[in-house]
Parts: sequence; C-alpha cells; structure tokens
Amino acid sequence: GQGDMLYMAGGGRITRLTAGQSLVVDASPAPPPAVVATPPAPAPEPEPAIVSEPAPPAPEAPKVSEIRQRLRRGELSAAKALLKRARAAPRNNAEYLAELTIVEAELLTLERNHRGALRNYLSVARRYPATPQGETSLMAAAQLALDHPELGEDGAKLLDRYLAKYPRGRFADDAARLRKALQR
Repeated sequence: GQGDMLYMAGGGRITRLTAGQSLVVDASPAPPPAVVATPPAPAPEPEPAIVSEPAPPAPEAPKVSEIRQRLRRGELSAAKALLKRARAAPRNNAEYLAELTIVEAELLTLERNHRGALRNYLSVARRYPATPQGETSLMAAAQLALDHPELGEDGAKLLDRYLAKYPRGRFADDAARLRKALQR
C-alpha cells in the first residue's frame, strides 16, 4: 500500500522501496586516477543503508460533528475522549479551535458544570469575536448566565454586549426579545 513506501536518495536518484526491501548505497568516492601502473586498491565493501519503517501517520483529529453526536447520545466519556484527541491534533484553524471550545462547553453543561461552560463560552467570545463561533458563544453565555444567576455573571449585560457587537447578528431578535422581557 501507499503507507509501505519509503523514498530515499541513493546515488543521485530516488529509489522506491516497499516493505521488506533494502537499499545499499555506495557512498565511497570514485578512486583517483592511477599515477603508477599498479592496479587501484579494491573499493571497500559498502555499508548497507539503514532502512527503517516509515513513522505511522498522525491520527486524524475527530470531527466536531462526531463529538456532538456522542453528546446527543449521552456518551459523555466517549465525547470527552474524542475531544481530548481533537485538542491534541495539530490544528491552528481559529474556527475549529473555537468550535472545540464550544463543544467542551456543551459537554460541561451536560455534566452540570455551568461555571466551566460559561468560562468556555466567554473565552470563545473574547478570543474569536470575528468568527460565527464568537457570536454564538456570546449569546450562549448570556442565556446560561440568565438561567444560572448563581454564577455571578450579569446575563442582561451580556445581552447588551451581544446587541452592541452583533446588531444584525443571527440571534439579534432573540437577544432583543430577552432584553425587553428582563426590563418588565
């Protein structure tokens, strides 16, 4: 298969090896031209090149949808394990990292760790304000703060912050309606 191939430079060319084959590279320089009529000394026996198995490919990061599916099924331990794998994968995409933090907030909410969930939502809103996840997180933080006043975060102020930052946002109507209901 494709993963069994190892490419090595040998003698100025690329040689394709498959599992079980080895490559012997003659790295000795060509002998200098003879000055006397004696035959040149035989070239030393070449050392065989060290051929190792290719490193296994890094495991692919789990998809956010896969983690959410586990959450919907109530498989919190499996979701937590996938989330840990996803965080360990080398990804620098802001939207992906923001989405992972939101999924972790959803997991924390299901575990009834509302303080941790609120912290995650506020972190995404602060770190990734220009992403759709930043907008979603600010609204989620406002709703969580309204539902759990014991957390000490002012949900009304978070709604005001949402409306100031995203006046035409996806949740602007909901935020305005909630804010109005709080003023009654």
